[in-house]
Amino acid sequence: MVVPKSHKYAMYYDDPNFKLGAVDTVKLKGLRVLEHNLPMVMLAFEMFNANEMIKKFKAGDKVDGKFVIDSVNTIQSLAALMVEIGTMRSTSFKNLMNQPRALYFTRTTLSKVLGVIGIVITLTVTSMDVIKSVQKNDMDAAFFHALSGAIAIAGFIYLGVALFTTPLGWAIIALGLIVAVVAILVTDNELETWAKNGPFAKDVADRCTGNYEKWDKNSKECYASLVGTIMSPSVNLSVHRLNSAHCQLIIDVDTPNFALGQSEILVQVYQIEDEGVLHFEQEFRRDHKNWQITQKEKTQSGSITGYKYVIPILSMWPKNFEVDWKVKVQYRLDNNVTLPYVDSDERNDWDKGEQPDKAWIIKEIEYV
Repeated sequence: MVVPKSHKYAMYYDDPNFKLGAVDTVKLKGLRVLEHNLPMVMLAFEMFNANEMIKKFKAGDKVDGKFVIDSVNTIQSLAALMVEIGTMRSTSFKNLMNQPRALYFTRTTLSKVLGVIGIVITLTVTSMDVIKSVQKNDMDAAFFHALSGAIAIAGFIYLGVALFTTPLGWAIIALGLIVAVVAILVTDNELETWAKNGPFAKDVADRCTGNYEKWDKNSKECYASLVGTIMSPSVNLSVHRLNSAHCQLIIDVDTPNFALGQSEILVQVYQIEDEGVLHFEQEFRRDHKNWQITQKEKTQSGSITGYKYVIPILSMWPKNFEVDWKVKVQYRLDNNVTLPYVDSDERNDWDKGEQPDKAWIIKEIEYV
C-alpha cells in the first residue's frame, strides 16, 4: 500500500482534479518521492551488493556460513524490493483496494512473509557481525552493526504491522542500510586489527589475548600476520590481442621485499571455456610452455620488485565461445611467511594435498 489507508490524502491520491494548498502539495510530493524513488534506490543498492558477492565468490573468498547467510540476505532483499516495485508499477492505491480480496490478501501475505524472513536473516547477520567485531576488539564497528540491525528489524516490523509496504517502512530500512555502511567504514582493517591485538597493543590486557593468544605462543605466526598486511603482492591482468588468431595473456606481479635465494612466486593459469547455456563450462590448467618471464628491478638499487609473465595463446575459438582465464598467485617470502597470509587455525584444518583457493591471490579476466 503506497499510501496508508488512514492517510487523509488516500481517497484523493489518484484524482488529477483534486487541488491542495502549497504546504499540503509539498507534503504529498514528498510522499510520492518516497513511494517511487526510495525502493528503486534500494534495489540498485542491493543489485550492487549482489554483484560484489559474485565478485568475492569468483575471487576465491572462503564460502563459510557468513558468506552463505549474506548471499541469502541479498536474495531476500531483492525479492522483497521486486514485490514492492512490481506492485507499485502495476497498480495505484485505488485499483489495489478494488482488487479481488483473495489477490489482495495474497500480496499482503507475501509481503509479510518476506518481512518475517528479513527479520530472521537480519538478526542472524547482525549477530555474526557483532560477535566478529567483538572478537577483534573492534567495539565501534560492533556498536554500529548492532544499531543498523535494530533499525532494519524495526523497519521490517513496521512493514508487517502496516500489512503492506509503505514509504515510511522502506525509509526505516534505508536508514538501517546507511548505518550499516557506516559500520563497514569504521571496521578496522587488518593492520588496525593487528595493532589492537598484537604485542604492541595500547592496553596491556589486549596484547595477544583471546583469539590472538597464539601470537604470544608463536612469534613467527604473529610476524607472518603483520607481513601479510603490509607486503601482500599485487596482481594485474591484461590481454594483448595480436591478430584474429593470436593473443597474449599478461600477468604483472609486484612482490614487495623480494629476496633472491629466499623468495619465490608460484603462478597457475586456468582457461575456462563456455560454449553456451546448454553446455557445462570446461576448465583446464595451462602448462608453462613458451612463457616469457621478465624480472622487474629498481633502476638505482637493482632490487627485484616483481615479475611479468607473457603467455602466448592461440585464440581461434568459435564465435559462440566465451573464454576466461583464472590466474592464481602465491608469494613465498621466506620459509616462515607465505602470502596471502592464512590464519594457522584455518591451515590446520586443511587436508593434505592441493591448497584451497584462500591460500592464493585469484584474478580473472575475460577474452573480448
